[in-house]
Amino acid sequence: MVFSTDDSTFAFSQGENAIEVHDLADQIIHKLELEYVSCLEFSPDGLSLAAGDMHGNVEVWDLRTKDAPKWIFQSDGSSLAIAYSSDGKLLAQATSTGEVSLWQIATESCLLKLKTERQIEQLSFSPDNRSLMTEHGRLIPDTWPSDDETENDGIQNNDDRDKPSQVLFTTHGYGIDFDGCWLTKDGERIVWLPPEHRPSPALVIDSEIAIRNSSDQLMMFCFYD
Repeated sequence: MVFSTDDSTFAFSQGENAIEVHDLADQIIHKLELEYVSCLEFSPDGLSLAAGDMHGNVEVWDLRTKDAPKWIFQSDGSSLAIAYSSDGKLLAQATSTGEVSLWQIATESCLLKLKTERQIEQLSFSPDNRSLMTEHGRLIPDTWPSDDETENDGIQNNDDRDKPSQVLFTTHGYGIDFDGCWLTKDGERIVWLPPEHRPSPALVIDSEIAIRNSSDQLMMFCFYD
């Protein structure tokens, strides 16, 4: 389940082939057709809904018309997490292959890809929209699309769209190592987690890490620099 930023609308997957969108202000329920939904996210203005599925697709609906998806993005693996930039122009997608794709919505073009060692399930843009926040820390790509590229509203050449650059990145801040065995700071291991205390799942916010372990216990780690 996901809520719009103003909490006036929420959406969730209904069964295996539908999404229910509940408009609390007008007390209206809408149904959108999509099979095997794995993640949902509203745009910052609440006018669009992005839905990732288990086949690696992300479909974006304009909630004003509720017609067929306006934009469709495709990646390998299953979609695990999606996120909008604060201006609503970019969409990030993490898949089960460990890959993170950065899409420009208006042109349906993939601007870059990050290849990580493991899956990412917590995904959002940093406040400056130039890096990605995850449970493994803040991923800062070595290169980022220029303002001209992200502002471009024209039609992207299909050949260019099919060949996005895969860029290296550095990890900043606190998080969980990609193997799930360590807590890290700036990508460096600082606290080892015994097997019975390894996360499934986890939540990382700034210098605080919450882990639910295999015994269904909740553990909190707070770091002070």
